[in-house]
Amino acid sequence: MGQAFRKLFDTLFGNSQIRVLMVGLDNAGKTTILYKLQIGKVVTTIPTVGFNVEKVEYKNVDFTVWDTGGQGLHKLRPIWKHYFNNNDCLIYVVDSLDRERIDHAKEEFQVTKSNFSKVFDHVCV
Repeated sequence: MGQAFRKLFDTLFGNSQIRVLMVGLDNAGKTTILYKLQIGKVVTTIPTVGFNVEKVEYKNVDFTVWDTGGQGLHKLRPIWKHYFNNNDCLIYVVDSLDRERIDHAKEEFQVTKSNFSKVFDHVCV
């Protein structure tokens, strides 16, 4: 999966520094993806409370990736909008194996996209 993101970033962006916001429901795999991109292997993670910010280098591009916690409709998701400014890209992570919450993930993505799509040039799902 990390390879797919790296190829996508390589073709989409010509900038040398990219700011990325990664959101999605809790337990969707955001932090796992972040550390796979950063250190190249899957690590055991715990639920993110607040956010993680990590730099990921790929070729001549430096990515600053904001991994936001996805817990609860009334807990962390309402603060996502505060992270949307000053970012170049939004990645919305969906756990495709979580069939019970796939519709909920779709609804959250639609809300996120409709409210904040004008802020971002690129949205990856």
